[in-house]
Amino acid sequence: MIVTEDLKKVGRRPDFVVLTGNGVWELRVLKGLERKFPCDLILFFPKSRLILKTGKRVYEAVRVYVSKYNFCRFLVLYDNEHHRSFSEDIRILNELGVRVLHCEQIVADRILFIFGKLGSHGVVIYTSVQGFRRSGECRGINEEIAALIRLRFGVSVNEDHGAIRQFLRSQNMDITELVESSGVRYLRQAFTLYLTLEEINQGKDLLW
Repeated sequence: MIVTEDLKKVGRRPDFVVLTGNGVWELRVLKGLERKFPCDLILFFPKSRLILKTGKRVYEAVRVYVSKYNFCRFLVLYDNEHHRSFSEDIRILNELGVRVLHCEQIVADRILFIFGKLGSHGVVIYTSVQGFRRSGECRGINEEIAALIRLRFGVSVNEDHGAIRQFLRSQNMDITELVESSGVRYLRQAFTLYLTLEEINQGKDLLW
């Protein structure tokens, strides 16, 4: 698997466009997962966002990528603080002109698969909600990184950027190295994104 911010470097169209908000660690986690999936899948993580939205409003970029670039397959990432129900996602997509023909919760309340139509284009979306908590103080992907640290090292760290960075510095590694050096068993427990990529690699969307 290749995760790229520059399509010129890979020389072909991406399989999926990654849509996310203003998080700083999603790309680093994805980079750490590259070698975990020995396939020719290309994920395009745009350097600059076409539409600067966070949470579920990142879906607004779908219409732009489809109409302007004919990119029709998306991996949508947002943190659990924005999530109440996947019915909200369907409503937003309908408002944006995407006619949802099939949807399936691959993991309840965490991973959603959508197939729909935007005009004459078939649109495939995998949505991955980052983080475990659905009430109280939600920390999104920070919760998952902290979970991986706990699984790997038996150490509980606060789910904030500073505490996570401080711990990783003490281990002489960054987030990408942490993910890359972790076993699949721990990654499956820690990251909703890992489970989502497993589904993508099974090619569910090719049935639609």
